[in-house]
Amino acid sequence: MSTTTTTKARRIDYAALIEDVEWLIETREHPAMIAARTGFTTPALHQALRRAGRRDLATYFNVEQRATYPREHNNTGRDTRTTTRGTAA
Repeated sequence: MSTTTTTKARRIDYAALIEDVEWLIETREHPAMIAARTGFTTPALHQALRRAGRRDLATYFNVEQRATYPREHNNTGRDTRTTTRGTAA
């Protein structure tokens, strides 16, 4: 089975895409930024990863499950969770 697919004049090298996405997730990059850096929209990246057989990675980009993203994803490295009074936990 080939890891490259052609869709609407675009060739996707799934092996390279998966490697890039895994690395960007490890660096705690925000899902929207990962999609942009790989040349996809968030829903398109979700679908591409599903087609590549990586549902574990695809769920990270599922727009309907944004609540599953780690709360501290804000590119500052600080925990952005708040208490009921709006101060950092």
